[in-house]
Amino acid sequence: MTEDLRAAAYSRRLADYPADIARHALLVHRWKFFPTWAELAEVCDELMEPRRKIQKALDWAGKQARERELKARALPDQDSVTLTPEEAAARKAETDQMLASLLGSLKAKSAQEDADAAARAQAAADSYQKFRQPPAQEAAE
Repeated sequence: MTEDLRAAAYSRRLADYPADIARHALLVHRWKFFPTWAELAEVCDELMEPRRKIQKALDWAGKQARERELKARALPDQDSVTLTPEEAAARKAETDQMLASLLGSLKAKSAQEDADAAARAQAAADSYQKFRQPPAQEAAE
């Protein structure tokens, strides 16, 4: 039982890592004994470090690109982009339309689910109706 519990706990924790990292930590890395979670997590974290550095560099580069784009679109005396009243109105109208469409589809889906649930409840009630009726009283002999 404890081995099953340990395997389940390790599986849940290892699911946070990419499959190749977990595989390497379990099968390629040499262990004297079966590792504790702390030892296993340490190896997995070491293997993840280059990927974290790459992700951090990509995030930084994306942020820099967005800042450059904003500066390129800004007027020379502005630090950031300001929408014109027409652009702001167009963006608001587009947002309002998307929200109205989303709300409409959610309401329709909810109404359909309610109708389906009511139909299932009625079908269940109808199928069990014969069990709810009192037994027919026998005629006096």
